[in-house]
Amino acid sequence: MFETFRAPRHRKIIKVTAIAPWRWWNMSVDTLGIWLVKPGHEDDFVQAWRDMAARTRKEFPDGKAVLMHDRDVPNRFISTEHWDSFDQIERWRASTAYTEGVQSNRDIVQHFEPHTLDETAAVG
Repeated sequence: MFETFRAPRHRKIIKVTAIAPWRWWNMSVDTLGIWLVKPGHEDDFVQAWRDMAARTRKEFPDGKAVLMHDRDVPNRFISTEHWDSFDQIERWRASTAYTEGVQSNRDIVQHFEPHTLDETAAVG
């Protein structure tokens, strides 16, 4: 079951499922990673993440990756990146930049949760 929505003039007409009608105006996708680093390896992790982000930037130059440090949990980091499409995320997750980057962190990361998110609401 599809419904047609007319997007603003600079966007083409797209079809989306009736389950998620809010997505007509923004088809971009974000990734979010939650990293729990072994205590004492926080600086090593930040450098390894920067290296992975730099390799990713070579293959996907339009992206902007951000790494944030949780003030309440000293060994937890959150990474985000905005993508143009889910297909682009799939290509990134299959790339050597991603697979080797995650693999190289195995010795210093206790737990890693990758997430793929669709924007559903925004203010401002």
